[in-house]
Amino acid sequence: MADKKKKPPSRHSSGMQWEIEKRLQDHNMPMPHEFLADIMAGIDPRPDKSEIFKLVRDMVIEEDEEGLPPYEMWEALKTLVVTKYEKEKVVLGDSIGASKELLQYMFPKKKSVEVSGDMAHLVKVVPLTKEEIDTFEKRFIDEF
Repeated sequence: MADKKKKPPSRHSSGMQWEIEKRLQDHNMPMPHEFLADIMAGIDPRPDKSEIFKLVRDMVIEEDEEGLPPYEMWEALKTLVVTKYEKEKVVLGDSIGASKELLQYMFPKKKSVEVSGDMAHLVKVVPLTKEEIDTFEKRFIDEF
């Protein structure tokens, strides 16, 4: 997800949508619909801590006779943790919820139209004729 070239927020977007797009891009985050699409595909688009894993694995491999890692590797690990991973990772369910919430602000759902008031003037009610009643009665008795 991070490989994709980010385009600037569209100026045709609403004010709120433009602000959200800008903030997501400032934090190098995917758009909510891209994030959810990746999750549907089984890909967790959040940055992972695999760099830490690789560095710790290499530190274990390079341990000296006393079981200590090389000083340079220890310093690299400290720098990596402090500069890149100072915040606690959010649970995937919370990330999905936040993404769905932002999506609603960016692409609002269309609302249904409510009709209120007297509708009698719009619909003309006509009583059934004797022939229509007889036809209905015959079909009802035959079918049920």
